[in-house]
Amino acid sequence: MKQTVASVAMERVGVRKGIGVLSFVVEWWMVEDATGFGGVHGARDVEAFADWWKCSRAQAFRRQQIFREAFPEFSTPSDLRSALVAHQVELPSLSGNVETDLVSLVTLPYVVA
Repeated sequence: MKQTVASVAMERVGVRKGIGVLSFVVEWWMVEDATGFGGVHGARDVEAFADWWKCSRAQAFRRQQIFREAFPEFSTPSDLRSALVAHQVELPSLSGNVETDLVSLVTLPYVVA
């Protein structure tokens, strides 16, 4: 069976943290889409993520750390997105609703950078 981004995350950090990682990925990608992918004000900076979602820097850094536990081969969700694009994986369009977008992430195939 082919692994998915969701199955790898949950296998590596458990179901509860894995769902949190997937939410972080969706939220990060939403910031990228809203601010300009990879631009000066893009979400490549975890502080920009914290500012956008109005959460503390500490919380944003903790969430990024758990992401890195799940995907040590990627520094940020931007890197994961880039790897998926490089492997010509069709990414879902984000609706802006985290719960809805989270479901669309479940079927994405896992790829290595």
